[in-house]
Amino acid sequence: MDTRPAPSPTGLSIFSLLAIIVTGLIPIWGVLNYDWNAIQVVVLFWLETLVFGIFAWMRVRDTERLPGSHEPFHLRSFFPVHYGLFWLVHGILTWVLVLVFMPAGGWDAAWSATFADRSFWMALIGVGLLQTMSHWRDWARPEAWRAADPSAEIRRPYARVGALHLAVIGGFWVISLSGSSRELVILLCGAKLVIDAAVALWQAGFKVRFEAVR
Repeated sequence: MDTRPAPSPTGLSIFSLLAIIVTGLIPIWGVLNYDWNAIQVVVLFWLETLVFGIFAWMRVRDTERLPGSHEPFHLRSFFPVHYGLFWLVHGILTWVLVLVFMPAGGWDAAWSATFADRSFWMALIGVGLLQTMSHWRDWARPEAWRAADPSAEIRRPYARVGALHLAVIGGFWVISLSGSSRELVILLCGAKLVIDAAVALWQAGFKVRFEAVR
């Protein structure tokens, strides 16, 4: 009996692509319906990298469940430290720029506008739910980890972290130019959406699996 793992489907599933698009539309929804400013948007980007990192760690952990995994040390233990440092640097950059481009009203106004806003938490929950559904449908349910490589999975999230670093810098460039005008904040969100989709497609070899979304 052949016990070798079935080959993983190649390309990005249409479900994951749609999840990326909807995730990118969430901050635009916040700007249009709740008057979010660029600070709220880039803080959401920063927290999104944390959510993304949690699921990346789960993928790394799953690949090391295979009996044939012979890594010299557990990547699932190394990844949180390494990725956590990247996330921390990203957060420091974000909050330093918040201080530099503080809106009228000072720190309390910036903090309240972000974390006291119910719509912000709704958006963050929405990002988490989309990541959960994508992880379940395209990774956990088909047991894609059986044919995955731990060393490849540990590298996967860093392209997105780099893209979000650029989004943070771009976000505060928007503030410095315009005082956080709605049009430029929406342009920033659209640019981040395009970058996210392009990175995901690049990692999938620019192939999309047009399977049923269910």
